[in-house]
Amino acid sequence: MKRLLIPLAILVVLALQGVAVELATSFTSMQHIHIVAHWVFVFVVCISIFYDREHSYYGIIYGVIFGLLVDIVYTDMLGTYMLGYGLAMFILQGVKHAFYINIYTTMLMTALGLIIADVFVHGIYSLVGIVHVPFWSYVWTRLLPTVLANIIFLILLYPIIYKRLPRWRLEYEEKNR
Repeated sequence: MKRLLIPLAILVVLALQGVAVELATSFTSMQHIHIVAHWVFVFVVCISIFYDREHSYYGIIYGVIFGLLVDIVYTDMLGTYMLGYGLAMFILQGVKHAFYINIYTTMLMTALGLIIADVFVHGIYSLVGIVHVPFWSYVWTRLLPTVLANIIFLILLYPIIYKRLPRWRLEYEEKNR
């Protein structure tokens, strides 16, 4: 049962992300900015930071699987978020060992991952012709507000998970010895 806690928690975050998308759309439509809730990605980054060991890749696996679920639930084109989340998690997996983990490095790594994933998705949508927004307009009206909004979510999520995820990892390791 404990093995299912993290995927179930991500599914709950995915459902809450849908509510956030509706609220953000109604709030920001008049200001000409677009906020995209990447709550699943933020939670997966936290899993990668606090749950993964050097030899485990749960963050990448969850990023790919739940990126595909985000594609299925929220987009018309399958694979963009799956690849974007997977690529960003792969890069963060290599970068995370260079930092001492605290709230500031978690915010930095989350912001870096959000930028990689969102720019990747925007690039794919631009390449296919779904989005016709100049890059700097995209940066000011979507990327920066999206990163800031998701960092706020991380700040709210951090006190809940920064002790819980390492404890779940230790319980999992003790059980599987």
